[in-house]
Amino acid sequence: MRLIIIATLFLIPLIGLASFPIQITTPSDTTIEIKKESMEEYKNRIDKQLYNNSEEIIAAPYIKRKKFIIGLNSNISSNQKYEQNQSYFIGRLIGNNFLIGGSNSSNEDIYLITRIYFQSAPLYITAKRSLNGKRKGNYFKGGIGYEFFINKSISLNSEVLFYSFLKNYTRTTYSITADDWDWFNVATSEEHIHENHVGGILNIGLQIHF
Repeated sequence: MRLIIIATLFLIPLIGLASFPIQITTPSDTTIEIKKESMEEYKNRIDKQLYNNSEEIIAAPYIKRKKFIIGLNSNISSNQKYEQNQSYFIGRLIGNNFLIGGSNSSNEDIYLITRIYFQSAPLYITAKRSLNGKRKGNYFKGGIGYEFFINKSISLNSEVLFYSFLKNYTRTTYSITADDWDWFNVATSEEHIHENHVGGILNIGLQIHF
């Protein structure tokens, strides 16, 4: 009897522990593996980045222009009575963005023309100055222009220009008359000429590129 009681007291704690689950954790390997890059892999990665960057630069918008342009233009002006005319011009590109040329208008004005083209757009800034002409004045035009290409060699162009005209000089005339004694007299007269006005011009034309 005494042996049975001792065995019962010994087994009760073991039965109690067996009825409750015990979570046993084992240490796991939490080490983060760092991939090492060899020197050759590093060089290949840098070369690839540089190559991709150079491709982006080369792929940037760029317009290759032909060297010579001839054109015929007509305009609408804020002073149509004074500025209505047609003109033709010829110009040559220096490099890919700068043009210099000349123009002759129906008003018998001769102009020196310059253009500065945008690198990646069919736009340009232009300036025109009279060299001489029938009106004998200091004449300047400046503004911005646009080219619309029908094909690789023909384009329509339009320009929005501001113009300034100044004429300021003294004109001297001579006249010879005979008196009663058949002597010839030379008479002079002077006239001061002054003219100054500004305005706007819309210029439309056709161009041939070659």
